[in-house]
Amino acid sequence: MALSVARIAGFSFLRSWMGVLFFSSSLFMAYNPAMRWEVENSVFVSSLIALTISLFACALLHRTVMGALNSRYGFLAGPTFTAVGVLLLLPSLHGGTAIEPAVLGASAVLTGFGSCLVLLDVGRSYASTQRRTCLVEVLLGTAIGSLLPLAASLLPVDAGCIAAVAMMLAAGICAHEANLSSKDEPRGNRVLGEVLPATTLGRLISGAFVLGFATGLIRYLYSPTTETASFNESAIWFFVFSAVVCLALVIPAARSRQCSMTPYYRLVIVLCTAGFALVPVFEMSSALPHLIFTVGYALFEVLAWVIMAELAHRFQYTSVQVFGIGRILVVEIGVIAGVVLFPSLGVQGVEARLLVTISVVSVILITVVSHYVLRAQDIRQLEDVPGSAPTEAEGGAAEGTPGVVGESPGAADAARLAPREDGNTGAPAFKGSPRIPLLERCRIVGAYYGLTEREVDVMHLFATGRTAARVQEELVISAGTVNTHAMHIYQKMDIHSRQELMELVATANLDEMTREASHGER
Repeated sequence: MALSVARIAGFSFLRSWMGVLFFSSSLFMAYNPAMRWEVENSVFVSSLIALTISLFACALLHRTVMGALNSRYGFLAGPTFTAVGVLLLLPSLHGGTAIEPAVLGASAVLTGFGSCLVLLDVGRSYASTQRRTCLVEVLLGTAIGSLLPLAASLLPVDAGCIAAVAMMLAAGICAHEANLSSKDEPRGNRVLGEVLPATTLGRLISGAFVLGFATGLIRYLYSPTTETASFNESAIWFFVFSAVVCLALVIPAARSRQCSMTPYYRLVIVLCTAGFALVPVFEMSSALPHLIFTVGYALFEVLAWVIMAELAHRFQYTSVQVFGIGRILVVEIGVIAGVVLFPSLGVQGVEARLLVTISVVSVILITVVSHYVLRAQDIRQLEDVPGSAPTEAEGGAAEGTPGVVGESPGAADAARLAPREDGNTGAPAFKGSPRIPLLERCRIVGAYYGLTEREVDVMHLFATGRTAARVQEELVISAGTVNTHAMHIYQKMDIHSRQELMELVATANLDEMTREASHGER
């Protein structure tokens, strides 16, 4: 398992930015206690809504966004937008004065859109990682991203704003470096082009919405504590506790061979349930219930990131689509609903009886979610979708077929033609050395037909189910270059369709090809 320092740093700086701006009062300490929570919550909600809208727009325009991020200085766009957004807030933050609605709106759009671009850039660097590598790196990134805001909390407001801007710049640079180096790394042994059952996706969205809504709710329940200086202390404890928990989970994640997500999901449910169960016990005298729950939800975000990276690698969608729509559905929508509901109803305080009712209902709801909505077996299904092709380590290729830019993947044809070893699916059986990994098979076939090294790379990605858009993204080349390579591959191999390429790779007699190539018979 080879960890990427650039990916870890990019993810940790992204988390640090969110921690400093949204989950710590360090930038709002110039405000009097009566105003602090209102101003901070306004910045948080407006930026979160802008981030959600930006993610949706970028997912719709994913090819344009990928082209922009792949440009020479595209990685600087996100940090630049966030820097301008923070600078708009700086005079108010420095003086502790009310933020004008126009300034708040402009800052929200800039910070939301900038955060979106950096998040997508960091996300696509994880689209080709092994699940275990991704989990370990994200746990480390979350731990580091929890510790950095602690240092920022010791800075004065002006220096804290500069630190927040610097964190986003560092995140963009690290993501850019990770994406540049990833094209030379092995793509792992998983498959692409599988069909995610609609029921599983629906369960994931429903469960995530409930947990996100509960996050917004418990944040509002403990909002009165922000009227005192103790709120920043509770934020510090949250960062420390999150770092400790994530670091403690790194060792078992690194040692696990199968790297199942279900134990982590169960831990999320335990922490979230315990957080609400303790609310009536401590009432508002202690932030411990809020601390326990929010750490549980932080782990759920880790889990969600790993799942999105898994989907971005295995399915016929670009990483911008997966991390754009996925982040909205799995993280943003529920949190926004929970954050805005009670304030919109005019609820200013919670009596003890109502507090008990909210606690009981929340515990029941989370329990129902874990047992009947988003269950452990649903998480396992996301890890290994039934009916998918075998991994490359087993010699299989993915469902899905290559094509030119703009073509939709032929899922039905791909399912029929995807190579299998068992011969029970109707697809062609492997000939000669069936245990040879797919990448090596492509190299042998490529050498036999006289393909260049880059053409072999393109053929391999096609054989694993990537669409031309995914090939363009992963190899960081233009759409025209992808089409040119595809044309040369088809000409040299004397084939005329995507199905023929899949079938040829699946049925190639590697022993005979190797023997003929070594004797120069072709």
